[in-house]
Amino acid sequence: MVNAIPYQLHKRAIDFGPCPDPPIPLLTVSLSSDTIEPGKTVTITISGKLAEEVPAVPESTLVQVAFTYADGTIIPNSFFSKDLCTRIKCPISAGTTFSIVENVPVPAELPLFKIMVGINDTEEFKFLGCASTGNLS
Repeated sequence: MVNAIPYQLHKRAIDFGPCPDPPIPLLTVSLSSDTIEPGKTVTITISGKLAEEVPAVPESTLVQVAFTYADGTIIPNSFFSKDLCTRIKCPISAGTTFSIVENVPVPAELPLFKIMVGINDTEEFKFLGCASTGNLS
């Protein structure tokens, strides 16, 4: 007879921190699941306060999500980009808290990877907010 104690695995939460240099305001990002399944969709909630105003100009400010290899190179067919103002009413005054939810397709193959989430000003070519994970597998 063998006695065994059931072992329960605990999934680790996927944590987002600041993006690499230059310093960019940190976004708060959460995922619908702590398990990212290749070829499926993940729901991402993105919120924060941006230091600059978001104008009510179509396609001037984008929500962008990229799945990258550990070295930061974007995994093919994994770049998501959408006009921020299709999800919330613009303009958004500087310092105003915003929150959006996006359903993002996950690449079919995921080696060791990172997730980067950004709010990008396409007129000034700069990120207004950003968050990134460490290496995930």
